[in-house]
Amino acid sequence: MGSKDSALRLKDRNIVENQYVKMGAYHTLDLELNRKFELRKREWDTVALERIDINECHTRSFAASLL
Repeated sequence: MGSKDSALRLKDRNIVENQYVKMGAYHTLDLELNRKFELRKREWDTVALERIDINECHTRSFAASLL
């Protein structure tokens, strides 16, 4: 399994301009398996929190089934 098989590539356009990225510019983020990342958001709605909780449970169940 190569690194492309174990990564998630996210692409989108910037909706808020800052000193590093202009408004409307495209950006890409690669998330790799077994590599930590931190996701921050000022405000989380209940739907987003439920999705994270559900996915965390599925991940833990899958990991437990591998043991």
